[in-house]
Amino acid sequence: EDASRADFDFLTQCISKFEPYLELFFLCDTVGCLTPEKSYVWLRNLLEVTNGAALGVHFHNDMGLALENTLQAIRAGAVGVSGTFSGIGERAGNAPLEQVLHGLRMRWGWEVEGINYSALEAVTEALATLGARANPPYSPGARSHETGIHVHSLLCDRHSYTIFPDEEPEIWFGKCSGASNFKYLFERHLNQSLPQQCYEKLRTSLKELSIQEQRSYSTSEVLSMIEQDLLPMFTQMNNAVPDSQCLEDPNLIRFRVEQISQMSKAMLNGLLEVFNQFGCIIIACDRVSNFRQNLLDIGSYFGQIMPHRSSDDDGIVTVTPTPGANYTALTGQPFDFHTDGNFMPVPPKVVALQCIVAADTGGESQVVQAETLYNFLKEQDPIGLQALFEPDAVVTTTVDGEVYQGSVFVRADNRVMLTYRPSDHQVTVQAKPEVAQAYNLIQTYLENGADKLQYKLQPGEILVMDNTRILHTHTPFKENQGAKRKFHRLWFDGKPDHHKLAHNQLKFGFSISG
Repeated sequence: EDASRADFDFLTQCISKFEPYLELFFLCDTVGCLTPEKSYVWLRNLLEVTNGAALGVHFHNDMGLALENTLQAIRAGAVGVSGTFSGIGERAGNAPLEQVLHGLRMRWGWEVEGINYSALEAVTEALATLGARANPPYSPGARSHETGIHVHSLLCDRHSYTIFPDEEPEIWFGKCSGASNFKYLFERHLNQSLPQQCYEKLRTSLKELSIQEQRSYSTSEVLSMIEQDLLPMFTQMNNAVPDSQCLEDPNLIRFRVEQISQMSKAMLNGLLEVFNQFGCIIIACDRVSNFRQNLLDIGSYFGQIMPHRSSDDDGIVTVTPTPGANYTALTGQPFDFHTDGNFMPVPPKVVALQCIVAADTGGESQVVQAETLYNFLKEQDPIGLQALFEPDAVVTTTVDGEVYQGSVFVRADNRVMLTYRPSDHQVTVQAKPEVAQAYNLIQTYLENGADKLQYKLQPGEILVMDNTRILHTHTPFKENQGAKRKFHRLWFDGKPDHHKLAHNQLKFGFSISG
């Protein structure tokens, strides 16, 4: 791979090192940068230094010189040729084998044993009937890349598969494409990023379609298919996550877009599906100068805003340390895992937290999936777990003397939902005797054994959580020398306008087996 641009000394060392174990080395002019003169001298020099090692060549046609370069390499001593009939291949193609064979015979009288020269024309004609032909050098098609390994390299270095410095690659999609093709499409073309599993699902769907239709697709065709929901990004993925180990990696739930209003339909579909699968998502917005509008825009996909006594006219609550605060949430102290709005007749279904100013040290957000807690209680105290579904399982008394009673878990629409808040400076929570053991196990699990995701939100990033499935908190932190740690919070009822959700439907809580 890319031997023609490799360091000569390193290349000869590799050949000498592996020569005892290999019969033939193929040297690739991957980007077609060689000339006939350089090809001849390059091969002669390599053969001299490597004591006549068996060398073959694989040359590309980006400058229209693959045929002559190959012939000169053979004249210099190459004993193998890798090419294609009619020169078909990535970008401007490869050395055309039928022309190499005829060129050797016509110019030097060399024929290759075992080749039926009279059948070469039939092979090229058969390919022509199938529409298989190489792109002309310097044509728009010569900038095309379809194989996943090539596009992966372009993501790392845009010059890895081209010798033209100002060339913008054209990405195609077919049976040989990889997830990298979709990663390039979203991150370089749309300036958005999705979790890796989204790209892999798209790759699988496109590959199946390409094999079925026996063709490849341009970028514009793929974008059109995604927008029309003709290229499924996901199958049914809303089943409970077996171990919640996946939540240890924030990249599985992290999206990036310049600003929410520019989010593509494909990204929205992926974002909502990941929310359904894991119960939370992280959205990084590049346009950090528009904090408030980004938060309000993302909220429109998760229902109507539910006001709080501390919210402003837009429903946004500002969360920041307050001197002398008695409420733990307004300090830099550790904060227990909880769900929001426990005392409301109808708690919010969705909580969105947006970082405005991050703490210098600490202040990482932590989330735990409720199904992992449920599975822990099912193993440790199955009878107590069932008692936590009773409507009077716990009694909560506020500092103002208000008393509330309710369950910890509830079943609704064949799913299980959680409401949980421990005792703190504002409330005292008392479990009735028959559920006390199970209730205490909750705190034990959250403090010591929970599979949790820890992620420090940066300015502009938004954490959106299913408030019936995700327990959240933050680690203790130190305030900045200048601006204090500052977050914006919005609550939503989980009932968005259906026309905004495309084919997706929000699902809350988690499913259980048995």
